[in-house]
Amino acid sequence: MELFKSLKSLRIAIFSLVLIALVALLWRVRPILTPFFLAFFIAYLLSPVVGFLYQRGMSRGIAIAVTYLVLAVIVTALVVFVLPEMFRELNRFAQSLPRYAGDVQAFFDGLQANYKRVTLPAAVVKSIDANLVRAEEWLGLKLQSIIAWIISLVGVLPLLILSPILSVYILYDWERFKSGLKNAVPADWRGNAIHLGQEINLVIRRFLRGNLTVAALVGIMTGVGMKAIGMDYALLIGVICGLFDLIPYFGPVIGAVPALGLALLKSPGMVLWALAVIVIVQQLESNIIQPKIMGDSLGLHPLVIVFALLAGGDLFGFWGMLLAVPIAGVFRVVLSYIYLKLV
Repeated sequence: MELFKSLKSLRIAIFSLVLIALVALLWRVRPILTPFFLAFFIAYLLSPVVGFLYQRGMSRGIAIAVTYLVLAVIVTALVVFVLPEMFRELNRFAQSLPRYAGDVQAFFDGLQANYKRVTLPAAVVKSIDANLVRAEEWLGLKLQSIIAWIISLVGVLPLLILSPILSVYILYDWERFKSGLKNAVPADWRGNAIHLGQEINLVIRRFLRGNLTVAALVGIMTGVGMKAIGMDYALLIGVICGLFDLIPYFGPVIGAVPALGLALLKSPGMVLWALAVIVIVQQLESNIIQPKIMGDSLGLHPLVIVFALLAGGDLFGFWGMLLAVPIAGVFRVVLSYIYLKLV
């Protein structure tokens, strides 16, 4: 008996050391893990489609091939019809940056000239000057960070090309991965773990499917609306608004800021038209599109969602805000399950 206990303790110690070494290795090579995470994400999104085709009599290989053929057609259409226009808009925006920078500088110079006509205490004038300088520096840094982010996206494209290829292998062995994960759970816990995993999977899939659909529709409607009013960079604005719409509550406001800023640089009247487009799209989303597509997919109170967004943004920035709500949904499922088991 003592020998059995000692061997069990030895196995636990060896397993713990191997696990620590594996985590340390993954942390060391974390820059190259992006395509693997993206591959798992692609496989996770496509697995219901592959499973549906497989249940209809197709072999798993044929089901994967058909799924990727349809996906390839969609991606090719985007590459042919959307990406060239987006790159043209980005190129025009880059060429216009000096003019925009001059307009911003002229705007701040005008502010300084206007308030200096008014007799103000020296301390107030000094404070206003300092804050205007800080505002100019902040805008410059934000502009530089946006440009650096775009350049970094181009830099990781070669790595991201690997992701669809890797996801094919993951999809082919998807059921084996699931079986291995189930078998890794102790037999006494397996039933509860499977049930909990199914609940978590349902919440995540419902959230992803609903949010991605809503964000795509918002991006399309915003881009079409901006094009209709004659706004420059309509496609780019649509992509930005659609991307930020993935973040509940705060996302539409954050996405509207660059759109209104570009509209202000065009003309004050364009700001009103752009604001009208954004308000109409958001009303359609909140009153028609989102209730029809998503409903109450997470079962979270709005205060909990706002807290999760603020906490995620404070800890991890944009990605924290993007992932905060689904993570909060998963916590809700886990805590509810534990509560029901304890009570």
